[in-house]
Amino acid sequence: MRPLTLRIKLTLFYSITVSVLLIGFALVYYRVLSVGLDRDLTQEVIDRTSGLRGYLRFEEGLPAFAYDPNDPDEVSFINTATRY
Repeated sequence: MRPLTLRIKLTLFYSITVSVLLIGFALVYYRVLSVGLDRDLTQEVIDRTSGLRGYLRFEEGLPAFAYDPNDPDEVSFINTATRY
């Protein structure tokens, strides 16, 4: 078998180097995105639960929401927060 020429060695070296760099950047980007999404979703859950605490009432042992059905902001918040 013939030894590899300089052109082939350089091509392989550059290909491997670029591949390693792209994989490294992808892993760092994935980690940053994962932490950011987790932090945002956790904050959204905390905001919704603390907001719902003001509307939640227990009447005869059953949970019920006390809000003004004529206020579109309150209706929208209750519908969004209790969607799931």
